[in-house]
Amino acid sequence: MKLVFVYADNNQEWNSSEWRCVIPAAAINSSPDHQASLLSIAEFTDGSAHAADLCESADVILVERNLFGPVLTAIMHWKARGKAVLANFDDAYDLLPENNISHKFWIEGEARVNRDDKVLHEVIDPPPITQFKWGLRMVHGAVVASHMLAEDWKAYTNTAHLPMYLDLDRYKGCVKPETEEIVIGWSGSLSHLHSFSKGVIHALENVCRARPQVRIMVGNDRRIFDRLKVPAHQKTMTAWVPHQEWPQVLASYDIGLAPMEGEFDARRSWVKVLEYMVVKTPWIASRCPAYQELESFGVLVENNPDSWEKALLDMVDRIEHFREKAAGPAYQFALDQGAERNVDTMIGIYTELISRAGLNIPEGSKSFSHA
Repeated sequence: MKLVFVYADNNQEWNSSEWRCVIPAAAINSSPDHQASLLSIAEFTDGSAHAADLCESADVILVERNLFGPVLTAIMHWKARGKAVLANFDDAYDLLPENNISHKFWIEGEARVNRDDKVLHEVIDPPPITQFKWGLRMVHGAVVASHMLAEDWKAYTNTAHLPMYLDLDRYKGCVKPETEEIVIGWSGSLSHLHSFSKGVIHALENVCRARPQVRIMVGNDRRIFDRLKVPAHQKTMTAWVPHQEWPQVLASYDIGLAPMEGEFDARRSWVKVLEYMVVKTPWIASRCPAYQELESFGVLVENNPDSWEKALLDMVDRIEHFREKAAGPAYQFALDQGAERNVDTMIGIYTELISRAGLNIPEGSKSFSHA
């Protein structure tokens, strides 16, 4: 099978495209039976010869997230030429809380555009979330990062849960620094402020008072760091690092956090906890659908201060026990989620969606035909 992954992230926001496009494409290219290419969403819509050549030779075109504006025209263009087109996304854009930085764009249609070295504000009408729903009705199916997303959007198109898989090579050789501190860590994009709105901040403050050896490490989001009222020596702010350098930062945590809150978070992927597991880091997460199937490998808590504090204190006080647990079946499960180990699963899901849409791949052919 030949695939083209159309990625949506730009350099300033690079994250989801790494998981939904780059890692799967590299894994697929490790197989002698399949081939994958990457194409930016700007190239997909510009009609260039390069984009046309890649899409013309593909069996499947997977379009990440941005199903609005000229992307809809490009989808229809390639559908009219007999190509199978799938959507590929990892968040519930229709449920973005108001304090999420993407809410104004997706729900209200407010966009910032760089033009002639100036930042201009434009209004997208209809707003992207409305066009996104149109796009889902256009494509042949959608691969999404959680079971709840698959359920949410099945009325619009054929959907399938395709989880985030790991590039295992990135985590090899990561070493936990030897210190007398116990580092409780979290890092994430700027879309997680709401995730910290119930319980965990207050619990961390109490734990720092009760256990002086604890230090909190927060990555990327200074708003979360500033809300944490603990002595300066008990908290550290880390800057964004490239994906290749991130695993070593991750390995510096003794305990990994994964707070979640609300309907938007409930539909996130499992990848934050999965990364803790692949570096053998004990973790505590909010009890929510995103992490339910991983419960036996860590600790899930109700999202209130008392539950978070009790779980954190227990893990700090029995850290060696939890390290042993993290190095057992949890670690093995994470290894089984390596992308290269799951190429057949990915190809099988793409094929199933295409089949459900009434398309098939004739044996020996490079293009789809109607069944």
